[in-house]
Amino acid sequence: MESCMDGRESVKMIQQFCPDLVILDLMMPKLDGISTTKRIRNLELDSYLPIIVLTARKEIRDMVTALEAGADDYITKPFEFEELIARIRNMLRLKSLQDRLVHKTMELNEANQQISRLNHVLVQTNRQLQRKVYDFHNLFEVSYRVIGQLEFKQLVRQALINILGIFTTKNVVLFLV
Repeated sequence: MESCMDGRESVKMIQQFCPDLVILDLMMPKLDGISTTKRIRNLELDSYLPIIVLTARKEIRDMVTALEAGADDYITKPFEFEELIARIRNMLRLKSLQDRLVHKTMELNEANQQISRLNHVLVQTNRQLQRKVYDFHNLFEVSYRVIGQLEFKQLVRQALINILGIFTTKNVVLFLV
């Protein structure tokens, strides 16, 4: 647990220590609680940082301004210690849920990227397979035509040999082109 005396110092310490929770007052020297809250919210932090405002200001206007600036909770003084502890636990529970959600979202994004890469490989492999099937089909068609022509030529040759054999007693050799 770290503490500081003013708003500017608190922003620097938050960047340095990355706390799980901030409790601040609206009435701080150098930088008030509203401005400090806004600066904290503008920081690029690795995870969500809950902010509880603990102040003597009881005006609704102050509460609304603090919440609109980015505070997550607002407690006025005097307060019950048990209430503060309960609110801190609640904020830490919400932070834990938020952190888990961010982590799961990152895992989901990684899984989606992996699926996208695998889908790309699948599409490319499918295209290659389609080309091979098409090439095989064309080869089959050509083979069928060639075999069909060979069978036709063999039939013609055999018929001519038979016809010529009727007219001669010698062996007939026939060259067909």
